[in-house]
Amino acid sequence: MGEYKKAGAPEYLKRYFYPSPKESAEFAKRPDFDEGKIEESVRTILAEVKSRGDEALFEFEARFGKSSVSAASIRVSEEEFEEAFKAVPADLA
Repeated sequence: MGEYKKAGAPEYLKRYFYPSPKESAEFAKRPDFDEGKIEESVRTILAEVKSRGDEALFEFEARFGKSSVSAASIRVSEEEFEEAFKAVPADLA
């Protein structure tokens, strides 16, 4: 029956109701990946994180996650720790 796309929704959020056999076959296809290239990329990322620690993680988050993270932005204050600790049920503490 074809596709239906919600107005304003990103392209990857298309909804299909009663897809045709051709559309169903397209959904079942697996993308072709160069596993060697992926493995090389992962090794490079892991080596960077191992050598540069959090700073590398923050850079990769900005690059791949498209968000801005820093040590200051993820720091948990003493007050937050205390509030979280108080929220734990007594039988679990």
